[in-house]
Amino acid sequence: MKKIFLTQTKVNGLPANHIVETYLSDERPQAALAAAVYGIVVKRGKFLQADLKEGKSSVPLFDIPGGDIPTGLRIEDALTERVLEQTGILIGTPTLVAYKETTINGPKPLLWPYPYPTSYVLYYSCEFRGGELAHGATWTSGQSKKAGWYSANKLFMQEIFKAFSATPVGGKILGDIRIRRRVRYFIEILVILVVLFGAYLYAAEIKELLPADLYRA
Repeated sequence: MKKIFLTQTKVNGLPANHIVETYLSDERPQAALAAAVYGIVVKRGKFLQADLKEGKSSVPLFDIPGGDIPTGLRIEDALTERVLEQTGILIGTPTLVAYKETTINGPKPLLWPYPYPTSYVLYYSCEFRGGELAHGATWTSGQSKKAGWYSANKLFMQEIFKAFSATPVGGKILGDIRIRRRVRYFIEILVILVVLFGAYLYAAEIKELLPADLYRA
């Protein structure tokens, strides 16, 4: 599966003559050209964000965890390490769902740190395996004020979730979320019914204790 999602030619921080194409795909491009990798981790309907300014500023800067890929390290191993270092969360079963392809159409920029002329940023959906939040990381929903990256990439995330839900891991995770929601709604309804039935029994008991002529017209 490979589907182009977005084409950009004016991205801040890149040389003037460039093109960035974002693909929804489970087909990984050439590993040697991968510049960075990021993880999308979902738990109970919320996704994981790292604070990129943790320890540097009192104002957090939330983004999905990940970063550069150290030389000699497998992409998936690099992602696992980055997520753990930045958030304290353990992940498993990383599944590629999207990537950005950046091509520089011109001379190689001075001090350009990435593969040239083409490099890739990879996005993986990951299974939550455990751990406790650390380093200012947070679980957040799309409506939260902390959803900085999500807010800026909402359509991209929606497409990623569609693609992720079609994978075996994604289908299981999202299916479990739906089951938990249904169980929670069932329990809430059951509690309401129990409370109403209890109130009915209490009212009936009080009625029996009161004088009978109290109810006469």
